[in-house]
Amino acid sequence: MRNRECHGSDAEAVQAADLVLTASCEDVLRSMRFLTGAMRSCGAVVLSRQFDPDRGAEMEVEFRRVACVEIYSILVATGLEMDRDSHLRLTGLCQCTWELHAEKRDKTVRLTMRLREPAMTYPSYGWMVSESCQEIYEA
Repeated sequence: MRNRECHGSDAEAVQAADLVLTASCEDVLRSMRFLTGAMRSCGAVVLSRQFDPDRGAEMEVEFRRVACVEIYSILVATGLEMDRDSHLRLTGLCQCTWELHAEKRDKTVRLTMRLREPAMTYPSYGWMVSESCQEIYEA
């Protein structure tokens, strides 16, 4: 049993019934297919999936708080590059869930996951880094 109470951003995560997370990934369609099946296997209910023409997608799911560690693991296993705030929100939710009384662990959390492909890929312009850490242009 833990003696620590939830404070600060952790307390906000406990009160939040809705989480909005953002992440980038290389292949949005493939990631959405994987996330849909993996979330459902953890008992989450996929409420909606939307795709936009700007190489992005949004998924809305609901799950019981007690499954938050599994959901967080799925998001990491998918290879999503979540921003710092998304990681902090999920960490706070997971930490506080295990400190709550058993009857509160069964409350529902609504998660909105926004995925985007990286905005820019860096093409090769013939630059190379040599062993001496100097950039040399290959003509």
